[in-house]
Amino acid sequence: NNNNFGNILVASGSDDGLIRIWDYEFSRSSSVLKGHTSNILCVSFCGEHLISGSNDNSLRIWDIYSGECKHVLQEHTDAVVCLQPLENNLKFLSASYDRTVRLWSINDSKAIEKYEGHTAEIECIHSNNNNNNNSNSNNQFVTGSDDQTAKLWDIEKNVCLTTFIGHTGIIWSLQIQDNILATASDDCTINLWDLNQHKLIRTLNGHNDSVMCVQFSKAGLVSASSDGTLRLWDISTGYCKRTFTGHTAEIESIDILDDRIISGSFDRTARIWDLATGKTIKRLKGHTAEIVGVRFLNKDTIFTCSDDTTLRSWLIQSKQNQNQNQNQQQSQNQQNQQNHQ
Repeated sequence: NNNNFGNILVASGSDDGLIRIWDYEFSRSSSVLKGHTSNILCVSFCGEHLISGSNDNSLRIWDIYSGECKHVLQEHTDAVVCLQPLENNLKFLSASYDRTVRLWSINDSKAIEKYEGHTAEIECIHSNNNNNNNSNSNNQFVTGSDDQTAKLWDIEKNVCLTTFIGHTGIIWSLQIQDNILATASDDCTINLWDLNQHKLIRTLNGHNDSVMCVQFSKAGLVSASSDGTLRLWDISTGYCKRTFTGHTAEIESIDILDDRIISGSFDRTARIWDLATGKTIKRLKGHTAEIVGVRFLNKDTIFTCSDDTTLRSWLIQSKQNQNQNQNQQQSQNQQNQQNHQ
């Protein structure tokens, strides 16, 4: 997130119940946000505010400049596990282990709507509502649950439009692209669903363990699994175009930017992959425990967070930048030699 001064801000939440906002340029914590009484499970920037969800069943809305807690939201009755900003960051959704989703305004502490229907804990939520496109899914969101179903909801009408039944395990991750929903499950499969016709398009088989993450890319759908591999799928045919091998333990988190994938694993490493070839561009070592989150800032900068209680930023120079730096260094060396002569 960028503040009004152009600084890059990074937020992290920890099992110590604290939230830290970091100034990336100076690699220091600019604010420590205190108030939650249990571990932090999710954080999300929402314009000039930061939203946090905790195992203490509450959410908090923070001012990112002053660090002041503006509102405490206490309507959930179990842990708040995921957040989804909406409508140009004026509203947001929260999903909880109490089996409900709630819709909130950034300026109020009372929920606008409550969405009920799942019969077990909710694990994931996604909406295209904050995107600038004309998809029919813009006024909808989807949830995945331990009850082995995904549900499609209408935000304004406060109704469940359909329940997607087909998985035989927990749904860990889901994402919408246009009118296609991808769901990743404990049953080792990914299902693709038609959001217009509310039916299953196809099932993607290939992983040998739970599928923990799915994310759409320009080249197709990327999945990551507890089997330690990533796969790239052609969503029109269901064909696995590429398998990415290298990790030696569960992959917990991925992010995609253009032609690159970053993956974080329980093997304590992160890997940057070339989406076109499936080859590892860089293996990032340094964490001393499982990596549980990864995120691109831009093509050359990556963040990783780990159970070792650290957040790390990595500078990954492109070949073009490396060549430019080498040329600059050679020119500088030549100039120094001329000056010395």
